[in-house]
Amino acid sequence: MGHNLSLFISKLMLLRHLRNAARLGRHFCVGRPAAPDINDVVMLISDEEGSFINLSDRTLPLPNQGTLFHVKSALHKAYPDLRTIRVYSDSLVEYSDSTPMAAVLNDDFYLRLNDNEMYSVLLAVNASVFYDMQRYNLDEIPLNQVCRKLGQSSMDTAVITKFLAKSLRYVESATANENTVTRDELRYLLEKAMMSIASERRSGSEVLLKKKEVLTKKLALLLENKTEADRILAAKGRRKVKLLATAMFIQMALVQYGTYVAFSWDIMEPLTCLLGIFDLFVAYSFWLWTDMPYSLEAVQQRFIERNRTRVYRRQRVETEEILQCREMLDYLERKRLFLHAADLEDIVAKIYGPTDRAHLLPEIKGSQ
Repeated sequence: MGHNLSLFISKLMLLRHLRNAARLGRHFCVGRPAAPDINDVVMLISDEEGSFINLSDRTLPLPNQGTLFHVKSALHKAYPDLRTIRVYSDSLVEYSDSTPMAAVLNDDFYLRLNDNEMYSVLLAVNASVFYDMQRYNLDEIPLNQVCRKLGQSSMDTAVITKFLAKSLRYVESATANENTVTRDELRYLLEKAMMSIASERRSGSEVLLKKKEVLTKKLALLLENKTEADRILAAKGRRKVKLLATAMFIQMALVQYGTYVAFSWDIMEPLTCLLGIFDLFVAYSFWLWTDMPYSLEAVQQRFIERNRTRVYRRQRVETEEILQCREMLDYLERKRLFLHAADLEDIVAKIYGPTDRAHLLPEIKGSQ
């Protein structure tokens, strides 16, 4: 392992081969599953009782104890209309029924119901985009440590570790019968590793873009319902303010009528004092109750706030779901930017400069 690692670190300096491989890798996507047709993208929610996902027509509990078989049995019993339930990893590999739920809920996954409904379930949308990249296998840990000793950033470390680990696996497979590889063989293996990484990156980008498209449409529909609900609330608030303004105008008109037409000021004076005290009591009570100054705009705003929940429920506006959609879109965008930023050619050029600098190998080996 140490001999192969030193070999690959030295050969990594040959930027010409890496760049050729990177250019080839950008144009090939072989052996990767196509992006699935997704009905919806949902978030796994966890609380004191366990984990669950909210679909459009039902809530599915997903406990992290037991196996996938036990969860499927419980869901079949709770929802008899669910004829088939299939669970796939984020790379579209189907989980067997004996898979522990703790392993399933350890990463993003897909849920297929009745073979015609496909849901993408996202976990830990607030986590760093390096979370997935930093799950290293046993053979990747030494490579990760070398990159960290060389002072590389988290993203550079993740990308280089994945590339070297994949290249080492190809070399170990190619040298099963022979202990050496030629320069051309090494270049071919580097190109093969780069093409594999580029294939995974392109496939991952397509899947992320499809998830973002589904979420964008879903968010647009939710915001459209919210806009309509806000319009209804504003219209009702204006009507209430108009009624209040009308009542105030009628009060002033009646005072004027009683003073100059029906009665005299001697009779209306105590009535106007009582009306003034009553108005003052109403304004003071409004301020105590709402902590807002008494005005027509404040009355309208208070009415909207009090009736928002009822109108949102009637218009089927889910503010929490809107926030979740935005969080998931932000998470997917960060993952997409990470995939595009994680270019091995750019990282190697940034480390060693724009030209081959193999003469620095002794210095690098010494720093290890």
